[in-house]
Amino acid sequence: MTYNVRVTVINETELIVAEEVFSQVISRIVNRLRPVKAVDTVGVEIVLVGDQKIQTLNKQYLHNDYPTDVLSFPPSERSIEQAQTLGSIVISIDTAAKQSKQAGVAIEKELEVLTGHGLLHLLEFHHK
Repeated sequence: MTYNVRVTVINETELIVAEEVFSQVISRIVNRLRPVKAVDTVGVEIVLVGDQKIQTLNKQYLHNDYPTDVLSFPPSERSIEQAQTLGSIVISIDTAAKQSKQAGVAIEKELEVLTGHGLLHLLEFHHK
């Protein structure tokens, strides 16, 4: 079974990014890991923000008063095996731009990496 992936992009920044940057990486990961049972479509929301907004979210939810590159928010406490919407991935465009410059890659490539990172958190893969 191949999942249909529904990606909603909310862009609160001035940077124009094609939805395909996000949908392709999400589709690859979801179809490889097959985390959701009994549904044929899964949804993910991508929210692009600046450093100030992600710092506010980071402080509010993780008690870290600094900007970060990506945060993930599941839709609720229910099991991902039952969820049709996996949740939201919030990405700081400002931090992504800095990191892409440091790595010598296009910002779209950095956004793919951050999207994959955020998605793995939504699928319950965590650091440490």
